[in-house]
Amino acid sequence: MKLCERSKEKLRDLIDEKMRLLLDWTDFIEDAGMSIADVDGYLNCERDTIAEEQLQGIARALGTRYEALRCLLMEEIPAREQPAEEESFDDPYNALWDQFEAAEDENARGELAALLADKIEQLGMLHYEHYDFLELCGTYNDAHSLAATIPESAEAALVCVKLATGVFELKFRFQEFENVESYIDELIPVTGRFPDDEEFASRSAACLCNLLQLCPYDMGVFYSRMREVLDRIEELAGRFPENAGLQLCYLRSITFLICYGKPRLIDEAYDKLFKQTKDAFDARQGIVAESDFSEMRDVLWQNGIIL
Repeated sequence: MKLCERSKEKLRDLIDEKMRLLLDWTDFIEDAGMSIADVDGYLNCERDTIAEEQLQGIARALGTRYEALRCLLMEEIPAREQPAEEESFDDPYNALWDQFEAAEDENARGELAALLADKIEQLGMLHYEHYDFLELCGTYNDAHSLAATIPESAEAALVCVKLATGVFELKFRFQEFENVESYIDELIPVTGRFPDDEEFASRSAACLCNLLQLCPYDMGVFYSRMREVLDRIEELAGRFPENAGLQLCYLRSITFLICYGKPRLIDEAYDKLFKQTKDAFDARQGIVAESDFSEMRDVLWQNGIIL
C-alpha cells in the first residue's frame, strides 16, 4: 500500500505512542513480527509503501483491527495520488486539505478552515456512530492539527472539542485508558480560546469534565494535572455565571475530584480543595437545580464529605 506524507506521519505517531507506553520497546517489534530496521523506517517516515503483512503486524502490535488501521491510512492519501478514474467520495476532503495547505491569503485560509472543520466533523461523527475508535482518534487528530494551525478559527476549535468528547466516551466504552495526559496538553490551550463564545465554553467544559474522569485510569496522570483541568473548567464557568449548565458541569467536576482526592491527598491539599468545593456549592445555590444539588451532595456524603 502506498503511503503519502500524512499517512507516514500518522503511522509514525501511532507506533511511537505505543512504544513509549511499553516497558520494553522490543515487545512491539516481537508482536509486529518485524525487524528493528523496518520499524525504524516507519518511525523515521522513510518508507513510501508498506507491505500488507507488515501492516497486519503493526495493527497486531498496536492492539487494533487491521481493517481500521488500513482505512485510517488510506483516507490520508491525497486525491492527486489516486488515478483520476478511481476518485472516491473522500477526494473532496483530501482536496480541501491540499487547498488549505497551499493557501497563502489569510481570508482564503479562514474560509477553507471552516469548510475543512465541517468535513472533519462529519467524518468524525460517522466514525463515532459506528464505534470506530481508531478512526475517530484519527479525525480528532486532524481537528486538533487544524485548530493548532489556525488558532483564530472558532469552527476548528469547536470541532476539536466535540470530537475529543466523542473520543473520551469511546475510551470509557472500550476501557482504553492509555495516553490520557496527552489530551490535557492538547486541550488546555484550545479550550482557553474565544472567551466571549458561550457555546464554545459549554462544549469545552463538558469535554474537560469527561477528560477529568478519565485521568485516574491512567497511572501517569498526577493530581497536579487533574487540577489543571479543573482550573480550566472553573475559568469557563466563571465567564458565564448565569449559565446553569456550565455551573453544573463545574460542580460535577469538583465533586468528582474531591471524592477522588480525599483518600489520596495530603491534608494541606485536601483542605484547600474542600474549601473550594464548599465555596463552589454555596455560590451556585439557586442557579443549579435543587435535584442536581441533592444528587451531588449524596455522592459527597457517600464518600464521607459533608460541606
